[in-house]
Amino acid sequence: MWEMGMSVIELDLEGHKLIEAARLTLKETQLCIIKRALKGAAKRKPRPARTSANTDVARRTGHYLIRMGDRQEFAASQKDAYIKLLSWLRHRTPGMLERLADEQTRRGRRIVARSASALYPRPGLELYAEEIGEGWWADLNLSKVQKQQRLKLACRLAGVSCGPNAEAYAEI
Repeated sequence: MWEMGMSVIELDLEGHKLIEAARLTLKETQLCIIKRALKGAAKRKPRPARTSANTDVARRTGHYLIRMGDRQEFAASQKDAYIKLLSWLRHRTPGMLERLADEQTRRGRRIVARSASALYPRPGLELYAEEIGEGWWADLNLSKVQKQQRLKLACRLAGVSCGPNAEAYAEI
């Protein structure tokens, strides 16, 4: 519950999730996020939302260059760049996701799995998973560095060089 002047606004879990999905920095207050969202909504037309496991709101945080062989495109977010490159590697190298599914992080998380629950060592974290295609799920509750590390591993398993001057590159 928030008190704002003389008004009180009660937020449910979905309201809090929407506010946090719009957060740009950890220093930003929830009131600043709401004001920015309302100002932005008044200035632009709504864009179609991308469907995902944990939200119905599309999140756009910039333009991220992805280069895959001779293909080059921009992604709307780091998460989008991560998913697009994993998808490309999946199509380029059959069996790569199976090999990637055998890999675990130090905390026991899997990078990809055949179900959202199989990604995590303990229940309750499935809401951070997203289906990336053909029955595969990926953990998307990741920092920029974690996404980069996992993409490098996926490239290595696919037999693809990865980096700014290599066959696969994502500017995350």
